[in-house]
Amino acid sequence: MSSTTDKQARLLIIGKDEAETRNFADTLGARYHISAAPTAMEAVQRLKKETFGAMIFDLPDDGSNLTDSLNKLQQEAPWTPIIVISASQAADVIVKAIKAGAFDFIAKPFATEKLKLSVRQALENRSLKNE
Repeated sequence: MSSTTDKQARLLIIGKDEAETRNFADTLGARYHISAAPTAMEAVQRLKKETFGAMIFDLPDDGSNLTDSLNKLQQEAPWTPIIVISASQAADVIVKAIKAGAFDFIAKPFATEKLKLSVRQALENRSLKNE
């Protein structure tokens, strides 16, 4: 994927932790247009008006409403890949996220290169599906 295409790609970061969201934006902002929403419900409202190349969902620590949140996001933007990031490394949470349709699951702490790679793969995957 060329850097011109990357810069045109828009990412939606969903998460309540402003410091964490800022960290993701700092990591990815040089290559992508970044928008943020504090909750999945706010993200759904944004998705009604805007299109994004991919979403990064910073899962609340308790993992609450994971399936429900992913379902609502996918109903509004079925072709937009969702990368779930979580402090939980529990196998059941990972399996639940993937079964609910997450494109990828990244456990914290993680290397920034892992996030960049996952976003790049999500955008490439979406591009291939669109073709």
